[in-house]
Amino acid sequence: MLKKISVALKSAELFGEDAIAAELMRLARDDAYYLWDHQLPFSEHEPFIQWIRCAQQLVNNENPSERYRSFSEATLNHLNDLRNREKQSPHINTLLQKVKQIFIR
Repeated sequence: MLKKISVALKSAELFGEDAIAAELMRLARDDAYYLWDHQLPFSEHEPFIQWIRCAQQLVNNENPSERYRSFSEATLNHLNDLRNREKQSPHINTLLQKVKQIFIR
């Protein structure tokens, strides 16, 4: 994961911080939505959490583009939905995690 973040930071030097931050948020949005849509358990250690942090670091609250803001808003909404779902149904998510470990991995 650290290698991917390192590549993203180097890419920002070539393509611009806002452009790479927007792409990181898009990827994070897609992964967060996938977990939500498939009712998969969520962990604060999901790789996309680091992508969010990296994207936020890149824009550093300096007037980000509409594209970044749109992806960021959607990503953070999905993230909040995942966190709320985890709080509301810990027993179901524990069971889902066990099923996932048995059948998927």
